[in-house]
Amino acid sequence: MAWLSGYQERPIVSGGEIALRSASLYAAVCSIVAAFGRSNAEGGRLIDVSVQEVVALGTETAPQFYDLQNVVRRRNGEAQKQAGIGVYPCKDGYVMLYAAEAGVGTGWTRLIEWLVESGVEGAEPLLSDEWATNKFKQTTVAKEAFERIFGLFASTRAKQDLFVEGQKRRIAITPVNGPAEVLQDPHLLATDYFRELDIGASEPLPSPGSPFSLSITPGLVAGRAPRHGGCPQ
Repeated sequence: MAWLSGYQERPIVSGGEIALRSASLYAAVCSIVAAFGRSNAEGGRLIDVSVQEVVALGTETAPQFYDLQNVVRRRNGEAQKQAGIGVYPCKDGYVMLYAAEAGVGTGWTRLIEWLVESGVEGAEPLLSDEWATNKFKQTTVAKEAFERIFGLFASTRAKQDLFVEGQKRRIAITPVNGPAEVLQDPHLLATDYFRELDIGASEPLPSPGSPFSLSITPGLVAGRAPRHGGCPQ
């Protein structure tokens, strides 16, 4: 994962204890499946979750690239992987865009059709056969041209508007939000994701809640994280 994450000259370790968090989610789902499928006659079930195997999913398609094409994937840093994939500026910040044919249907075609409908200068040629290949999209000429054309479009639109309309068009585009914006995310608020926790401050603070919601046995966050260098009171 470190080989795939970070800047070109150095890796950046993924934050948030992703290995343990991922394994805990797998263990939780396995527990639900085991409980659902158990019978009194068969007795209990053994659940064995390997943290190493779970976190290996973080290597994305790197094993397949090596196996099928003898290519060792590595981190791109700030550089775009190809036209239509990467972080792009918009009116009030940035959006993460993944518009490619492989793996996400016809996302590239739908995106360019959106640009053409919006009257963006230079967008229509992006529907040509030349632009249909990932090989061409990975060239410097293609990446610079797309960044300029998409910039004309995104510079007049807010990231939340791009996200909502992109969802309607089945285009993988999402806002790059800071902490304050995450706390105001409409989806997270609608699903009651945040919990108010007493951490010893002047007032309770919002904290991440359960990553899934169950109707009969809803997730419960009853305590706070340990204090630095000690255990929670």
